[in-house]
This record gives sequence, structure tokens and C-alpha cells, in this order.
Amino acid sequence: MSSSVARGLFVVVGALSFGTGCVKNVAQPGCPAHGGLPWYEATTKHFVVRTDMEQSKIRATVEELERGYSELAAAAFPRGVGNAERLTLVLLHDQREVSEYWPMLGGFSAERLGGDIEHAPTLVFAGAGYPPAVRMTFLHELTHRFVAYTYGPTPMWLNEGLAMYYSTLRVENGKMILGDVVPGAYAPAGVAPSVRDLLAANQSTFYAKDVAIPYRREEVRALYYSAAFAFVHYLSNGPASEDDLLTRFRLLKSSLGEGKSFAETWPKTVGEVPLDTLEREYLQYVGNWSWDRFVHNAPKLDVAPLETIRPLADYEIDLEWARLLWGDKDTRPLAKAALEAASSHAPDSPEVAYVAGSHALQAEPAEARARFHDALEKSANDPRFLYGYALALHREWRGKPMPEDTIQKLHDTLTRLEKVARTTDELSLVADYHVASRDLEAARLGAEKAIAIDPGYFGGRVTRAMVYFASNRFAEAVADQERAISLLPDGVSAHGFLVDLAKYRAARDAAPK
Repeated sequence: MSSSVARGLFVVVGALSFGTGCVKNVAQPGCPAHGGLPWYEATTKHFVVRTDMEQSKIRATVEELERGYSELAAAAFPRGVGNAERLTLVLLHDQREVSEYWPMLGGFSAERLGGDIEHAPTLVFAGAGYPPAVRMTFLHELTHRFVAYTYGPTPMWLNEGLAMYYSTLRVENGKMILGDVVPGAYAPAGVAPSVRDLLAANQSTFYAKDVAIPYRREEVRALYYSAAFAFVHYLSNGPASEDDLLTRFRLLKSSLGEGKSFAETWPKTVGEVPLDTLEREYLQYVGNWSWDRFVHNAPKLDVAPLETIRPLADYEIDLEWARLLWGDKDTRPLAKAALEAASSHAPDSPEVAYVAGSHALQAEPAEARARFHDALEKSANDPRFLYGYALALHREWRGKPMPEDTIQKLHDTLTRLEKVARTTDELSLVADYHVASRDLEAARLGAEKAIAIDPGYFGGRVTRAMVYFASNRFAEAVADQERAISLLPDGVSAHGFLVDLAKYRAARDAAPK
């Protein structure tokens, strides 16, 4: 990838918020030796679940998660998320434990937690009993992954509206039901954004990033969420008009699923209906307080079983807490303590060295390099350790002439990484190296492998755009960069990507026709 690889992205997207404030007297953030609970890791076809729930509850809980995946795929996303890696889920013991450390959130999704140096999507929520609110949070965030993989870039109103709509999914008595109205999800006309406002909203508008007062920012965001849900509900379940709006919306989604862009599909489907007509009929629909639900016979589901379950060692539990708590300045002291505890339990562990290096990378790249070197001494071909070591070398010498022996170390590290790289970020870093070496064909092939691993992640697109630009294929560079920007999650600044996009567009426009 370009320099964006080393930007240390940390993204936390609040899901359906139902925090209860700070609650004391919960287990300490660490292993049982320091007052914490035992942890387990359970693996299924689609998830890696780490949890401090009682072991007796784990099987039933993870099977419910897999059932939710199958139900959501059956309802709207038969392709699932393709060959993307298993999604990591962290299920904390109960809601009190979530509220202790994240008092404003009932659960959340992170593209990268704390000191993570690679893209590692993780959902965190309370797991005990799998209550309806937790199920909704889970389905909401899972829908975002399905949408990214199946539809590609979508406008904010559609992405969040679909996530809220499909979070209502439930199966009862052989029926699949969608569209129950979530309490507080509808704000009346004159308060909520209009259809015109929704269609015009970009990420900054939708998430109220320019609203300075925090409580007002949350109010504006909530209004946009409610309006997006209501509009998608209307398009999915509203009474068929003379223009057969429901058919148009189904065609929009199927066209997106075939790889067509929203910009080319919208004007030929829902966008053909005059905006004033859409607005008027939408207001009539949401104003009658009697929204239709989608009810259909539930298909027979193939629910993936639990594959493996193992207890985590004390140092692994401490590392998990360090990862969870590193991203917030208020909880970072707890994360540092957990990392120190992990080191005391397993001083020779390469995993401890790797996490310590990851946490040091931003502020102390020389320390990070030493830590990653320690990890490589014990596991020479682990791609994560090679990736971290290469990043640390780059960060340590950024803005300064790199000595010849360091250049050779970087070359050797990336050559080794190329043989074992398995993630989008690792493949992108190798592709970046090939661009610098002017081996553009190898760079392109690496970037395409990166995209294939996780098409819903912007990183591979950014890398291929860079390769196309270096190859003077400017129109393709623009297309990839535009798609990458549309896939940026909430909290990731688009500034650097927009600067590159402007450069690509200028080159495209100046190129001979």
C-alpha cells in the first residue's frame, strides 16, 4: 500500500447505543491471576470468537451467531462475504463489563483495535444470553460487511439504512420477518432530514462531523440514522405506487450486486421517480404509523457448527485486554498494565513481543523494530512479524536518508514477506515495494490478490490505484481511488486519499486523448 499503510488507523463506529453508564464491581481487565475471568477462543466457519463467558454457554452462543449469519445471507446476501477472513468477535461476560470500559456504547465495531497495525475487523459486545439488543448490534455490523462485499460503495443513507433494516431480522414459527420498527428509530417530518437531505448527505454530513457541540452532534447523527432506516423501510415495504417503487428498489440492489455502480444504477431505477413524488409518498408512508413488515417463509438454513474451542493462556488473556483497551487515553494505562502482565507470564513469547512492537510503532519506531526483531528470532517466517518489522524500519527512517545496510534489511524483509503474505495489508506493502522497484506487473498482481482477499476493505483499491498511476493508466487509477474513498469507514480521514485522487484526475485530464 502507499504511505496510508503506516497511518495507524483506529476506527470505532458506535452501533446501536444502549449504554447504561459506568458500573463497578466487574472482573478486572486481565487474566484470572490478576482478578480477571478465564477466556476461551471458539472457531466457526465465519468467526473467531474470544470470550470470558462461562464455558457452558459458549457453544449455544456461537451457534446463534452462525445462525444469524445464515439468516442474513438467506434474507439478502447469498454470497456472504466471500473468502474474507473470519471475523473476530469479542463477547464480554455481560453488559456491565461493556459499560465499565465503554460507558456510551452497547457494542461497537472496530476496523482496527488499539495498537493493531493490520486491518482486523472486530465486533465487541456483551454475549451472555444473546439478548435482542445484542443480536441487533451484531446483525447491524454484519450487514455493513455484507453490503461492502456484495454492493461495493454505497451512499451513507443506503449503507446505514440497510444495516438498521436488516438488524430487525428474526425468524419465528417458520417465518422470516423484517421491518419491525425500532423504538426511537423514527423522527417525524420537520425534525428528521428530508429525502432530499438524505440523498445529498455525505459521510461528514451524516455523522455530523462538523457539528462542534458533542450532544448536538449525537442528536444530528441519530436523526440521520432514523431517517435512513425509515426511507429504506419505505423503499422495501411501502405500498407499491403506479411506478412500482418496490420493484425499482429491488432492481437497484440486484444491479449493485452484479457489480454496477450506484451512480449508474440509481438514475435508471428509484431515481427515475421525481424527487417531489418520492418525498410526498415517503412522508405519507412514515406518517401513518402503520409500517408494513416483510414476512416470508423461512428457508431451510445450513448453520455452520462450532469447530474448535480452547482456553486462552494467561498471557493471551492479558494481550486481548491490551488490544481492547489501548485505543482510548482513559483506558490506556490499563492496557499497558495488561501488556506488562502478559510479559511477566510469557517473557519469551513472540506474540507478546509482536503486540508490544505494534503498540510502540507510532511513538517509538526504534523500540518497535527491536520488538519485532525479537518476535522474528522465534518465528522467522510469520508474515505479521515481517510486516511489522518492515513498517518499523520505514517509520524509523521516514524523512531521513536510509543507510545502505538498512535498505538491504528492508529489501530482505519484504522479499521474505512476499513468499508468506496472506492479508490485504501484507500484500499491499509488498506491492508498494514493487512499485518503488518499478516492477509494476508484480505490483499489480499483488494488489489484485489484496483486493480479492477482502473487496470491502479500501486498502487493496488504494494500492492498485497507485500501481495504475505509476503505469500511466490514469483513468483506472481514478476509478480505483474513487471506489477506495467510498469504502472508507467512519473515523478514517479521507484527506490524504483525496489529495492522491486529485493528482490522478489531473494526470488523466492532461493525458493525450
